[in-house]
Amino acid sequence: MRRILPSVLAVLFLSLAFVVSETQAGPMVFSIDPTQSQLTLSGSIAGYAMTTQAAGSLTTTYSGNINATVSGATIQFTGSSTITAKTNGVWQPAVGGGSGSAPADYGAQASLSIFGTGYGALRNIILDMTSPVLTITGTNFDSSALIFNATPTSGAAFDYHSSVKSGTLALTGYSTNTIANQASLSTNGSVVQLFIKVNTTYYFTLLAANDTPLTLTGQIVANSSLATPKPYINSITATNQSLTLMVTNATTQSLLQVSTNLTSWLPASDTVSNNAGWTIFTTTMSGPKAFFRVQQ
Repeated sequence: MRRILPSVLAVLFLSLAFVVSETQAGPMVFSIDPTQSQLTLSGSIAGYAMTTQAAGSLTTTYSGNINATVSGATIQFTGSSTITAKTNGVWQPAVGGGSGSAPADYGAQASLSIFGTGYGALRNIILDMTSPVLTITGTNFDSSALIFNATPTSGAAFDYHSSVKSGTLALTGYSTNTIANQASLSTNGSVVQLFIKVNTTYYFTLLAANDTPLTLTGQIVANSSLATPKPYINSITATNQSLTLMVTNATTQSLLQVSTNLTSWLPASDTVSNNAGWTIFTTTMSGPKAFFRVQQ
């Protein structure tokens, strides 16, 4: 019967530990790309169709972060995201609905028949996003399961002013995305990209219940960088006192280290080469027990 040396058993056990530790799944933070992310405002003010106060007043870009948990073929948006609108100009009315103007994310107006022109401005828009666990098929997942929540602490508000009524309404509550199957999660090299088509509506009451629906449509694009995979030892072959270690996610510049107690580590005397995508370390055993690890 062939006898397996205790030193080889110790090395094999450590090799298995390296393989298990490489499972990657969990929380991810996506940074919104403002050059690709913009939402346009549409809807009505007290039942009258809104138009722009000036060119571009109803469209703005977004920045911030989106939090999600990715695991296997699923994704879940876990909240505490900051989908933040950029202030795109100075629009009527003033903060609180007074006469005048002030910086705002969106500026709208509507012809109110005999009551003249009404003005509305959305300010301090920061949205959160949550969802149940969603299945990713290929790269796509169901975008209609996404829920947008106006962050309560942002002070998001719709300020309005007309000859009939003026004031401000806080943007609160939840709104579900109405677009299905227009979201994806894809990987290109070390970058994971999140793409979401958005169509979500918030309702305000000015003169009658829900007479001022405000709809945001467009897209959000956000990116996250994959962590560099750690080297791990796939196999160890022992021939007398010579050991050959087959390592993944390493290069010929990676460092093989040796320890006898898993506390103090020293560079191992070795030769290193590449073969068929593997990095191969060859070293010798100088004592009855040794543990090995690889640094990138």
